[in-house]
Amino acid sequence: MTRMLIKKVRSVMIIDDDPINNMACEIIIKSVGFTDKVISFEQAKEALTHLKREWKNDRLLPEVILLDINMADMDGWEFLVAFEKELNDAKEEDKFPTIFIASSSVSEDDMKRALSSALVSDFLSKPLNQNTFRNLRNRWFTN
Repeated sequence: MTRMLIKKVRSVMIIDDDPINNMACEIIIKSVGFTDKVISFEQAKEALTHLKREWKNDRLLPEVILLDINMADMDGWEFLVAFEKELNDAKEEDKFPTIFIASSSVSEDDMKRALSSALVSDFLSKPLNQNTFRNLRNRWFTN
């Protein structure tokens, strides 16, 4: 009998302009053992600056990014374009994060756009809960 190994992801970055959502997600993520390391940003530009610095200094990026679509300073779509442009060499080194759009948008266009992006692995509908992260781990991070 083959046993599936459930791995804990190295780190998760949440990019969402709702601080209450970010705090709730961090609690849920840690409660189900998805990861122990969560960092969140309320501004996509700030997150991008942080990612560029981490990549330049340590060649490290989070294993998972949860990205909201509707944000004021830079929306999720703009973030994806800038992220790919600025950190393209991470893709070449196979260190590119698994990116999930996490949105309360009910727009079918947003869902289609997310799922058609080569950078996005899946579209997650908010509110996120423990089952969301258990399912993500089982689907994307099981050895």
